[in-house]
Amino acid sequence: MLMADDVEINYWEKLIYQFDGARFGQGKDKPKIFIIQACNTFGTQTQTNPLPPLTTDLTDTLVSSCTLPGTYAWRDPYKGSFYIHCLAQVVMHEAWRTEAQKLFGEKLQNSMEKLKIDGMPHPDKQKPTCELISFKKEFYFNPGV
Repeated sequence: MLMADDVEINYWEKLIYQFDGARFGQGKDKPKIFIIQACNTFGTQTQTNPLPPLTTDLTDTLVSSCTLPGTYAWRDPYKGSFYIHCLAQVVMHEAWRTEAQKLFGEKLQNSMEKLKIDGMPHPDKQKPTCELISFKKEFYFNPGV
């Protein structure tokens, strides 16, 4: 877990790149899923958390971020994160039957568009992203059902 309090951190550099084949050889060809609940405003509007360069040895990786590059992550001090709330609902209801890319992409986006929590910004102000890097096969969570 990487935590920051109103500090600009490039999560690709500080977290995700640490799990490429060169630094994390035992994780090669194993799925790696990163869930990022943070503002995606590294630096300025034009200097956001970039995708990894094509030369990286990062494979079988899914990165789900709560916002599009250049935008803020909304949360209520009492109710928590809109993204995490929706993600928990989607995982509880869909994870056993929905492939990870669809779960973190389409299903999560649909949940965020439908769900409105009192006192939180309209879902259009926060759209999650799902980046796949060299996923070779479909990945499902298996709750043992």
